[in-house]
Amino acid sequence: MKNKYNFKLLSLGILFTSLFVISCTSEDGDENIQLSEDSLLMHIGEESCIGVLLGVNDPNEVSQTDKNTTNYYWESSDEQVAIINEYGCITALSTGTTIITVTSKKGNSSAICDVTVEILTKAKYWKNGVPVDLSNGSVDSYATSIAVVGDDVHVCGYEQVAGESKAKYWKNGKSIDLANSNNAQAVSIAVSGTDVYIAGTYSGGVACWVNGNMKHISSREFSEANDIAVTDTCVYVVGRFVSNDRYYGALWKWKKNSSVIEYFIGNEYINHIVTGICVTESDLYVTAYAKYATGARSMHYRGEWMNYEVYISGYGGDYYTNAITVVGGNVYTAGYGLQSAIYWKNSTENILATNPNSIYQTRALGIAVSGNDVHVCGNAEDKAKYWFNGTTVNLTDGLGEATDIAISGTDVYISGWEFKE
Repeated sequence: MKNKYNFKLLSLGILFTSLFVISCTSEDGDENIQLSEDSLLMHIGEESCIGVLLGVNDPNEVSQTDKNTTNYYWESSDEQVAIINEYGCITALSTGTTIITVTSKKGNSSAICDVTVEILTKAKYWKNGVPVDLSNGSVDSYATSIAVVGDDVHVCGYEQVAGESKAKYWKNGKSIDLANSNNAQAVSIAVSGTDVYIAGTYSGGVACWVNGNMKHISSREFSEANDIAVTDTCVYVVGRFVSNDRYYGALWKWKKNSSVIEYFIGNEYINHIVTGICVTESDLYVTAYAKYATGARSMHYRGEWMNYEVYISGYGGDYYTNAITVVGGNVYTAGYGLQSAIYWKNSTENILATNPNSIYQTRALGIAVSGNDVHVCGNAEDKAKYWFNGTTVNLTDGLGEATDIAISGTDVYISGWEFKE
């Protein structure tokens, strides 16, 4: 339903990607050097710096790290897999193997590291808790949003290859090409009749793919899409852009086959980001958060001018919303704050999970309501989670995340990803 990573797009996918392992050996030379780590475990896009130890083979000398890394030549045998700079900092880029070599400029002493970059993340969706793989594991992939119409399951997301993203769309598990999908991420999907609308962010700004064809939406600085909604006559995309070093929440609207109109919220003092949208028969709702010096405060707005504001969290902490739906006149939003996954019914807070010691942020990312039942998905205990009326269901045994949720009849569909064993 949206770009849950706010980022950072290109920042909340990177955190959970491929791993690489480095095992190190040294070669004899006129200096006794060795790399500071025998092995490292990293994520794609993550940087880790290694050092050179001196005197490691002399029992009468205490080994110490040479702080002047420019005393050495650093080299990667395959820079498509991983690169290393003059300071000994390694960055993993794609799957494969490479050898990192460090050589002393003063002599012939060197050390090598065998580097393996592995694919560990697979896009998938769950139907009633049963996983359906969308990727064969040949590249890192993430499912960000899901929509179900009749017997058809529509999912969007992206793949990560050599540090670059490629927007993806799957229908009933089969990949369907999107035009101009390189350097792009698809973050939210909606279906109207026979037409499929996908909002995303690409190198040129914000875009919407309509039946696979790209429509450019905005070129504003650091513009980013987070969610999409479609009616019989209009298409709405929400997100943010930057102006004068401030984030402004944005709503882009256009009648089908017409030009785009932009609305925004924010001012020169407070950062605003719009993360979710829901359109009912009588009104339009968006959810957003404002970033203050003292923390973040969540709210929702009614009306396309976003001029009717309701705060759903107080001050005194960081509260963020990710998704919104409106049923029976009640406004439901999903988000997180103070290390807890939360959903709000109107302005009443309901804590789903609190995990202060988890590696990744505990958060609710998607929400749907069917009758009296509230369905929420997200992440807690570093696992993909589904909450049914507050009761927790684990979708993964290991690391993973549930990003969006859709209800069709009695069936529950959830998009997301997990680390491949």
